[in-house]
Amino acid sequence: MILWSSKELEQALARGQLDSWTKVKYLMVPAVLGSLSIPFYVFRPIYGQKPPAINSLFSLVFYIVAVYLNYWGLKKCFVANRDIDGQAFFERTALLGVPILVRVIAVVTLTSVALLIVIGNLKDRVPMLFHRAGILFSAFTPITTFVMYAMLTNSIRRFGRLVKAKESAGS
Repeated sequence: MILWSSKELEQALARGQLDSWTKVKYLMVPAVLGSLSIPFYVFRPIYGQKPPAINSLFSLVFYIVAVYLNYWGLKKCFVANRDIDGQAFFERTALLGVPILVRVIAVVTLTSVALLIVIGNLKDRVPMLFHRAGILFSAFTPITTFVMYAMLTNSIRRFGRLVKAKESAGS
């Protein structure tokens, strides 16, 4: 399985080198990564019974933006796939999204750990930073959503160029 390089996966998919079982394995990756991410919620700041209202407000705004970005991103991917041949949208999106997901999770995890260290070191000097840390972490939701769909759209477009090059070489 190709889990890091989108370009390698695009080439393998364009050449028809992925059998059905390999494609199923790519569908398993997001499910496994999602279940592995559950323990990271332990590191989110805890405020007692209720978080400060401003944190909840910002979280709500970030999640609404993320919902819109999911619509926008899927539409961009759909149009990019339609420009190729309009076929196998779900398969292409699911498969080509895996290396992007892996890279984004790696970056978000490293960034989160770095932020936790910085916030932990500054919490005595800047107490409000600790209480507003939830806002920082909530901001990852729309940012990562946008980045993932932008990268996925580019991946689908590169894949389309490979498919079209293969078709023109065959004719």
